[in-house]
Amino acid sequence: YGMGKPWVAYSWLFEILVYTLFTKLGLIGILAFTVSMSLLIALVLHGALRRARLPFVAEVFFVAVALGAMSFLLSPRPWLFSILFFNVELFILFYVRRTDHIAPLVALPPLFVLWANLHMQFVYGLAVLGLYLVELLLFQLPYLSLSPRCRSNISLGRVSLLLLACFVATLITPYHFRLYIPIFEVIGQTGAFRLINELLPLSFRDLGDWLVLGLTIAAAFVLGWQRAWIPFPTLLLLMGTLLAFRAGRDVWV
Repeated sequence: YGMGKPWVAYSWLFEILVYTLFTKLGLIGILAFTVSMSLLIALVLHGALRRARLPFVAEVFFVAVALGAMSFLLSPRPWLFSILFFNVELFILFYVRRTDHIAPLVALPPLFVLWANLHMQFVYGLAVLGLYLVELLLFQLPYLSLSPRCRSNISLGRVSLLLLACFVATLITPYHFRLYIPIFEVIGQTGAFRLINELLPLSFRDLGDWLVLGLTIAAAFVLGWQRAWIPFPTLLLLMGTLLAFRAGRDVWV
């Protein structure tokens, strides 16, 4: 059916990387790549958890639970880069929200250039920036009871320019705007979510599925324990819940 028709190899850079590793090192190269990416993901997760000032044992426990929840995704697939870059993006954004130092935001457009050439789930990263922008918009509404701890002095205009810059950065690929064509095609192919194994919803036949549920409940409890609404983490939780429970491939969100 697809013979002679153009198609978008949206993970072309990942494919070249895997091909190079295999030709140079064989299957050991693929294994080394998977282990290295898993360790990097664990490192960024632990770095993000340290800002909560939990006991070290608790930090290790939650990192282990998070990795266990997405254990079947720790395979040589391009989504490893999405998991890593997504966590790096959140690490930067939460640091900026906490300190109002905007310098780390400069790293996001280059990150999206690399991300867009590795895996199509860079759109989740753009969605996160959109949610951050929504939080700043909500701060403009005087009648909402929002936590003062998350009130940022960063202007709405700067974040809007950042979102625009990151979007433009995703066009720096061999396909430019055509990179978004398969993304919209996947969104419209609802039947695939009933036929392809990795797109099926959680079956709760494995421990990892229950860990996902446990993390979701724990996150909802922590947010509900606050004395005022914190928009950005709440919107992140809603986004993650929608994606994770819709398709097993996205449980890492």
